[in-house]
Amino acid sequence: MPHLRLEYTANVPQKVDFDALFLELHHTLADVGGAALANCKGRAFRLDDYVYAGGNSDVAFVHLDVRV
Repeated sequence: MPHLRLEYTANVPQKVDFDALFLELHHTLADVGGAALANCKGRAFRLDDYVYAGGNSDVAFVHLDVRV
């Protein structure tokens, strides 16, 4: 049962359609990895509190964790 956890910083400049993104990722997992589409789960978390090593607050990041 694949679980996708997407974390993104609050300063990501693009508006993201998470429903469309996760549906595409779920279909990819089903097509490539053989996962049952009905078992795929996806969730997104906006990070309001984060620190970059250099202290540069203009840098955004996205982290996708996929677990089976």
